[in-house]
Amino acid sequence: MNRHTYLARPAIRAFINWTTSFVIGERKLVHSWESRPPNPRSFSCQSLWDAYEGYSWDQEDFEEMVERLDEVGRVLRGTTDEDRFLRTNQRIR
Repeated sequence: MNRHTYLARPAIRAFINWTTSFVIGERKLVHSWESRPPNPRSFSCQSLWDAYEGYSWDQEDFEEMVERLDEVGRVLRGTTDEDRFLRTNQRIR
């Protein structure tokens, strides 16, 4: 199946139409959370853009996290060294 055929499927088309309203800001995506002690933190957003701008995982922004996960994926897929594989897995928190 090619990209065009996949995107033309009714279920995929319906999902794209539904999510578009969130992406362009017609519908709000309200989300918030609070973590528990000993390191309490909180986060809230009103849109996908707010979520993207506020993204932080282990003090890394979205682009930094994507880069780190890409590097971890390359190691996990490419190594035959069991110790390196296990050390890399331990970096994922």
